Amino acid sequence: MTSPTSHLVRRGRDAVSLFFRLCGAILGTAMVFAAFALWIVVAEPGVADLMLVRFMLSLGLLIGGLCCLVGSLSRRR
Repeated sequence: MTSPTSHLVRRGRDAVSLFFRLCGAILGTAMVFAAFALWIVVAEPGVADLMLVRFMLSLGLLIGGLCCLVGSLSRRR
């Protein structure tokens, strides 16, 4: 037998889950866009170390953003 408030608890959990999935999707999208926007900024052509740092940072942002997007779009219960 279920209590009369059990559906309210389940509904509250669904709302919290939706909130965190929405935040993850927004964060993932922002990280993916930041990974590409990092290459729009013009750097001094003679600095090879800066290119390596930008590449690693953009790769990290892209992988992290895609992980956030995939994690937030999967529906687990």
